[in-house]
Amino acid sequence: MLSLNNTAKQYYNEAEAARILRITVRELHEILDHHVFTAENPRPRAIELTYSDLLLLSVWAEPRRRNNVVEMPHRN
Repeated sequence: MLSLNNTAKQYYNEAEAARILRITVRELHEILDHHVFTAENPRPRAIELTYSDLLLLSVWAEPRRRNNVVEMPHRN
């Protein structure tokens, strides 16, 4: 889980984000592809994420917390 006690950087690369979320880069890509990007709007080769992005991704990365979140319908 993310901690507010840590000093937040302005941007995190994929490897840093995955480490903070305690998942692999592949799992990060799977989460992004499932929840954020679409076939018409694919994930770029390299992305930078903000701390706010990491907070949202942490919800999707931890299955036991997903019951506390109302999912939006997937975009077609």
